Amino acid sequence: MLATLIINLIFVTKKTKANSFSFFSETASTWRKRRGGGVMATTAPAIPPISIPSTSYQQQLLTRSVDKMFEEAELSGVLLLAGRKLKEFPAHLALKYEISDIISADLSDNRFAHLPLCICEMCSMETLRIRNTGLRSIPSAVQLLQSLTYLDLSGNQLMNIPSALFSIPLQILLLTGNRLEYIPREIRQLSNSLRELDASCNKLKSLPADIALLKSLRVLNVRDNQLTHLPSGLLNYF
Repeated sequence: MLATLIINLIFVTKKTKANSFSFFSETASTWRKRRGGGVMATTAPAIPPISIPSTSYQQQLLTRSVDKMFEEAELSGVLLLAGRKLKEFPAHLALKYEISDIISADLSDNRFAHLPLCICEMCSMETLRIRNTGLRSIPSAVQLLQSLTYLDLSGNQLMNIPSALFSIPLQILLLTGNRLEYIPREIRQLSNSLRELDASCNKLKSLPADIALLKSLRVLNVRDNQLTHLPSGLLNYF
């Protein structure tokens, strides 16, 4: 089942790229026809000078933009802060706006070394993405997120994950591209909920036998680790 899913993913990706290339070719061809033939004009149109905003002005724009994201989150229940290059979570904005009941948050591509504690207090959250932030630790307070079913921690610097994480009713847990050396046995607590576990591209040397107790598990990805064997119960499970 897992191999089939990976093949389909590659096929869709290639197809998408092919469609994009086709669209670009058709667009370029149409543009040349409008210019009167297959050869583009040799004289490029004049480009007006570009005024580069000062660093302080750019920072003001970023601050206003982040503030706007919180304002929208208060209305929509979705907090989108991906790619903002934030070095820390703007907790003062979390106090300014009523976002305790948001259901989804994306904090990816920032520079958080630690999961903000105020995020753990958003008890209605169902989906949380924190990809590529340099995250090094997860507080035990994460267990407060009792509505969370989707958690993406890919591309960080995690060396371990707290057992408190497995007291959440997770259905999808993505841990690829970290520095994990083991998966806690407490993962068995997700036996009735976890459907997908991606722990690929880590430093796992073994898997706990308890992973075979995950009776709802449908997708398991542990490639590109240092595994020498799999639990016998897991082989029978699939």
